[in-house]
Amino acid sequence: MSHNVWKILRGDFVQVIAGKDKGRQGTVVQVIRDANRVLIEGVNLVKKHVKGTKEQPGQIITKEMPLHVSNVAIVDPVQKVPTRVGFKFSSVDGRKVRVSKLSGVEIPRPEVLKMRLPKYARPVAASEKDTSPNTAALNTLNVAAAALPSKPE
Repeated sequence: MSHNVWKILRGDFVQVIAGKDKGRQGTVVQVIRDANRVLIEGVNLVKKHVKGTKEQPGQIITKEMPLHVSNVAIVDPVQKVPTRVGFKFSSVDGRKVRVSKLSGVEIPRPEVLKMRLPKYARPVAASEKDTSPNTAALNTLNVAAAALPSKPE
């Protein structure tokens, strides 16, 4: 079951508050909402053994693994320590913004959120419909012409 309101977003600077990497800080690379996990750059590194192929020999690679979102806290932009996050409505323009519970300062949305990840980018046709209007008109049922015959008495 995933959270309804996500306080940690891709691009946030966070600190691990529990586990083997407790105290390490990094930037959130990916948010996996279905599993309630976040992938943090340079944190929770594991060794993975990769089997060799004809072209490439076997090797041991180091990769980042996701952490549960409850083991991570956003770093306060002013005091540079982990903090809880709350929401309030901005007095300037009325937008809902994230706020540090520790210092009360607004936590800005990461700039990276304005860009879409390439794997999620959808190809868009040049304003063409899949079915032409003529084809749709030919294949559309004409209700007046297809009236059911009445029963003979």
